[in-house]
Amino acid sequence: MLPAMAANLPTTKPTLDVGIIVSDMDRSKSFYGCVLGLKETAPLPMPDGSSMIRYQAGTAILKLRAVPKATQYPGGTRTAIGFRLLTLYFNDLAPVLDRWKAAGGEAPKFTNGLAPGTKYGFVHDPDGNQIELVSLPSEVDPAALDRIAIGLTVSNTERSREFYGKMLGLAEDSSIPLPGGGTEYRFMAGKTQIKFWSGAADLPAHTGSITNAIGFRYFTFMVEDVDALAASLKERGAKFALQPADFGKIARIMMIADPDGNWIEFASLKR
Repeated sequence: MLPAMAANLPTTKPTLDVGIIVSDMDRSKSFYGCVLGLKETAPLPMPDGSSMIRYQAGTAILKLRAVPKATQYPGGTRTAIGFRLLTLYFNDLAPVLDRWKAAGGEAPKFTNGLAPGTKYGFVHDPDGNQIELVSLPSEVDPAALDRIAIGLTVSNTERSREFYGKMLGLAEDSSIPLPGGGTEYRFMAGKTQIKFWSGAADLPAHTGSITNAIGFRYFTFMVEDVDALAASLKERGAKFALQPADFGKIARIMMIADPDGNWIEFASLKR
């Protein structure tokens, strides 16, 4: 068994970022910007001449890139192994739901959450990616809204617990039983919760290279020193999807794969 990292993975921002490949940028901008009401930040030029469109969810950044020819799979959290769910938090969902209905969306069914005064429901973006909307009480501290959750359907929960808890050194939160059976395991990366559950034995794996498919494709840890972290992870047997490399004059990045082949990015800004 892999020994745990000596300390939790050091990051330079409180939340993780999420990379999303979309089929139609205009439709995606209408959803994330207009319906969800997220603030668009300056676009980021990409090496291929395209632009990454970015939206803020608190301190988390949702990074959208259009790859129209990428493979499109059915949405839904339980249809495949991989990054299947993104959770966003609000203290007033009424305007979001009004815009969702005006855009032709079906009103989601809400369920009471574990914490008093919370409820959650699900909508989908134009490519069918599942978005969990969590409503917190109106009197909640605004700082409590600065968080997201990343949901993974995995092939083997114990291997995933070993990876996120031991390989990456993330703190394991309390697990919860799922209504249909099984367990949701949860790990904390700052203010981001990485949660996962077991998928059916015959599910396909829709993981791997970022631009191979439409959907939630990776998440990003901002760290102080990518190269130092790469050396540590290499000693621990991490599987590298991308060795440390310069991303133009902006950042130094690398990517590793979790046990199911989900790509995880680590980036440090250049100074």
